[in-house]
Amino acid sequence: MTIDEMQSYVWQRLGIGKAVAGREAVRDLVQITIEQWPHRQLDMAGNAAECEIVVEVLRRNIKRVHESISPQGQQTYGFIWTILLGLVVNQIIKIILKWWRERVENRNTIDAWQQESRKPR
Repeated sequence: MTIDEMQSYVWQRLGIGKAVAGREAVRDLVQITIEQWPHRQLDMAGNAAECEIVVEVLRRNIKRVHESISPQGQQTYGFIWTILLGLVVNQIIKIILKWWRERVENRNTIDAWQQESRKPR
């Protein structure tokens, strides 16, 4: 699977929020989620509560990175946009987390994507 295929995979599984957020925003959010994915911390999480803490940190990181690169931030769309993006991010994390847990190969795929994204261009 490629990152483009993952973005399509997530898009197909998202709920109604994808229509409002738009395909470009979802693609950006999936890319950020992959880059920020805390696979080591998730591997070490011993229970659901610890996993939720790791996921909450991931949510905050995604929001921070998206706000720093997005030309259409809270200043443009306001509080409602922030809430909507938060809901979409939650869905994206759930979809990728489920996929990530399905097979060890999926974990290795995200690790490879992260390494690729860190290479100088």
